[in-house]
Amino acid sequence: MIHGISVVANIERFQTFGSDHIALLLIIAALITWFINTSARKPESQKLKIAERVLAILLLAHWPLKISIGLLYETHTGWQNALPMHLCDWAAIAAGIALLSRHRLAVELCWFWGLGATLQGLLTPALTYPFPHPFWFTFFLLHGGIVIAAIQLVIGRNNPPSRHSWLRALVASEIYIVSALAVNTLLGTNFGFLAEKPSQPSLLDYFGGWPMYLIGLQIAMIAAITVLWLPFQRRQSADA
Repeated sequence: MIHGISVVANIERFQTFGSDHIALLLIIAALITWFINTSARKPESQKLKIAERVLAILLLAHWPLKISIGLLYETHTGWQNALPMHLCDWAAIAAGIALLSRHRLAVELCWFWGLGATLQGLLTPALTYPFPHPFWFTFFLLHGGIVIAAIQLVIGRNNPPSRHSWLRALVASEIYIVSALAVNTLLGTNFGFLAEKPSQPSLLDYFGGWPMYLIGLQIAMIAAITVLWLPFQRRQSADA
């Protein structure tokens, strides 16, 4: 290890729905409940505002924190871990901006990317490091924080996706895919799992091999955005 620093050896691999994973999911569910309930009862609560700011800062600080941990505890990081080119990295930036500013596009991207993509990563993590490795904490800080932010911003703070948010989310997602494909081609990386499926079980396993699963990924993306958008449009039409 660099600088002679050692951490918990990876004798065991992370187990999906193991005790630490389930406990973490329960903690996230409890935090979501607290955010929503507090927003409903005391929307101007100072504690609530501080919690939102802290969550925003943690999400925006995730990437430099991950880089710092990589430099301290790993023999090398490589481009795969050195660049913020995972979709969840982009979602974390959107979430941080949205929590601090309520910017409409940032809120929408946090919602669609957070529940359409990051939630999948939270439930079936592409993670090898077990608890209490530092990367275990950064992984769930990122994925759990984005999901909490998405639900708080849209449900807790009542910022439903607008009529044109479906198209904006689709265009932004395509921009990400093209950008990630370009970086993967140049650097031999696997951002967005667009070059290779994750080693852990995931939704991509149902879409065939490469490159055919990229088509399935696009279809799943459109379906997820639609499912996350349509209920709000029906409610807005009923209220009109």
